[in-house]
Amino acid sequence: MLKDIAISLYIFFYATICGCGKDARDSGFEKLKPTYKIRKIGKMPVQIPEGSGFVLAKDETLWTINDGGNSNELYRITFQGKIVEQVTIKGARNVDWEDITRDNDGHLYIGDFGNNANNRKDLTIYKVRENDRKLVGQIRFSYPDQTEFPPAQNNKNFDCEAMIWREGKLYLFSKDWSKNKISKVYRLPDSPGTYTAE
Repeated sequence: MLKDIAISLYIFFYATICGCGKDARDSGFEKLKPTYKIRKIGKMPVQIPEGSGFVLAKDETLWTINDGGNSNELYRITFQGKIVEQVTIKGARNVDWEDITRDNDGHLYIGDFGNNANNRKDLTIYKVRENDRKLVGQIRFSYPDQTEFPPAQNNKNFDCEAMIWREGKLYLFSKDWSKNKISKVYRLPDSPGTYTAE
């Protein structure tokens, strides 16, 4: 299962990146006209200067958070950018929030796992009930292959920037700060506790 997800992501990212190269332009493929039109429908509010992640709420609005260094606020906004709700998540700290996702049982997961310097030992995902915005617990974790804090420059691949929930598991995607540029995929249970990611 994890291998299938990793392969799908590899194909997606490879196709996205290859579309920009000279070899793609000379490939002989017919360039189709877009069947869509991009238009501006809204603007992010000033209270969210560094939005980091969006997830669809039950009522067709969006949940979002601010990146690290900002307050521990959860925002619900319209597609036009109007704030519908702003909630302080008591018991949570925003060291470096990077992404938000939700499960099918009414929980939001806020990833406090930004780690640009690759030296954090306090990586956390906050599990929050969507209906009352209360903190259920924390999912603390470490990477099984990180033994140095920070590692050597050619091994700086422990900065997580994205997360999804699927079938009781959280999947984390690393950002590689080395010249290798390989994103790793890790998996965690969605229950509060302390774990070594798989």
